[in-house]
Amino acid sequence: MKKIVFLLIAFGFINASYTQTFIPLLQQGNKWNVAQNIGGSGIFYTEIFKIGNDSAYYHNKWWKKIYITTDSSANAIYTLKTYLREEANGKVYILDTMMQSRLYFDFAAGLSDTLVLFNTYDIKMDTFVVSQVVMEVYGGLNRKKISISTYKFNYHSDIWYEGIGSRRGIVYGNPCPNANSDLFWLLCFSQNEQLIYHQAYFPDYPCYINDAGISDLNESQFSVFPNPATNSITFNTGKYKDFKFTIFNAVGKIVLQKQLIASITTLNIQNFKQGIYYYQLINDKGNVISGKFVKE
Repeated sequence: MKKIVFLLIAFGFINASYTQTFIPLLQQGNKWNVAQNIGGSGIFYTEIFKIGNDSAYYHNKWWKKIYITTDSSANAIYTLKTYLREEANGKVYILDTMMQSRLYFDFAAGLSDTLVLFNTYDIKMDTFVVSQVVMEVYGGLNRKKISISTYKFNYHSDIWYEGIGSRRGIVYGNPCPNANSDLFWLLCFSQNEQLIYHQAYFPDYPCYINDAGISDLNESQFSVFPNPATNSITFNTGKYKDFKFTIFNAVGKIVLQKQLIASITTLNIQNFKQGIYYYQLINDKGNVISGKFVKE
């Protein structure tokens, strides 16, 4: 009898040890600073999102209200942006424009899983496949980092961070790869004013930027060719010179960084892997030109 009891206790302990828990996403004190690239112009301003103190009741469930502002001051006025709800199993839901519940994130997903998720760009459900699952440490916690792709494209459509959200912020997740999907980047994620995550795509930027109306760069003089590129790519900055130049891969890792002194620079990218790359040029005034190219 004692052996049976011992085995039952041991079995229960083993089951408990395999119970998967997730770092909560929708916690009071969480704040997302998202850089928006105005019309793809390379001029940025910041949207700040936070969780409200109030909730809403839809479909027999309580939903967290997500608020937005572009004001970084202590007296900023926030307005309602959307509604989110998370479950203990790692799933996060969003209410669409018709107030219907849609699956938004699934942090329980494993490699090669197929997910039908809400695409916030096209405002519809799309099918994605989990293309990568790794663990990374942010804020002292080991977090799941999940990359998702569409069947049509073989590169990452989005990247999720457990307890943080999408690399594009809290409300701009799951785009199909297109021009609009590069308009939003999560600059910073903080919890109770403590910085947890800072986007590598903007390594020299603080968590709040606002270039709107102050850039003296004329991007009509700027060009990148050929695009797509195979062996080399040329950046022509026109009359402008002396930029800090950075190239990132699709997951935000820096693959090249240098100072561009000449107005025309040709780079050898023969050893780059196929896929989408993002570039960023910053002049001495802090003005930014950014964009993307495809390596074939």
